[in-house]
Amino acid sequence: MATPMDISLVKQFDFVFPFLLVFVMVYAGLGFMKAFKDNKALHGLLALVLAFLTLFSPIAVKTITLMSPMFVVLMIFLMFLLMVFMTLGPTESDIMTAIKHKENQFVFWWIAAFVIMIGFGSFFMALAESGGVPGYSGPGGTLEVGAMAGTGGAAGQQAEFFKTLFHPKVLGLIFIILLGLFTINRLASAPTG
Repeated sequence: MATPMDISLVKQFDFVFPFLLVFVMVYAGLGFMKAFKDNKALHGLLALVLAFLTLFSPIAVKTITLMSPMFVVLMIFLMFLLMVFMTLGPTESDIMTAIKHKENQFVFWWIAAFVIMIGFGSFFMALAESGGVPGYSGPGGTLEVGAMAGTGGAAGQQAEFFKTLFHPKVLGLIFIILLGLFTINRLASAPTG
């Protein structure tokens, strides 16, 4: 029986999003870098070729599929954070001035580190779900996925990862490190006034 929550038909088109994402990102990146002297046809052709090549790699498609929801959540979180700041009084120009200020570049490094962690985590999770690197048999034979954790496959690995990440001791350590980072940043900055 078909229900509104039945998404099995949509699963047949799961290759479309990675194709479009790679195409748009490469096309925008080439246009932003002014590569090939603003030759839009060459930008489009190169983006199209790279998007098609991405479809030939199931690991790349799976990585993009795993990583995209996390990036959406990150962008929504950042937009809500900016909205919270704006409700406290600063205008858009004040926020842009603060973002461009040299003392606040550590925020970009934190966001970049978080994006890299999402990317690597999604890549290695896709690699684990596919059974490892294709065509590689290690010197000690093959290791069954999930054998080390004692759980069933990549779903068990993901559950163990999130259990570890959100453990109270790990969250407390992250809080203490961030508190120390902000304290040292404020103490080391030049006094105003």
